[in-house]
Amino acid sequence: MEFRLTDVDPGTVRVSVVESGFAQMDPDQHRRNYGDNVSGWTEELGLLRQRSERESDAPRP
Repeated sequence: MEFRLTDVDPGTVRVSVVESGFAQMDPDQHRRNYGDNVSGWTEELGLLRQRSERESDAPRP
């Protein structure tokens, strides 16, 4: 797993996730696991986005 955070603009960060384990799987394993993994990361990254947007809108002390 590789997580990469890149500053895009002030207050904006791009999050990239690279999972390389699928390259070693045989075709059957890949077929069984890939879709679930992609949908799981889509959900998790969506939650991260929601949380970060909520935090950026919060008033600062």
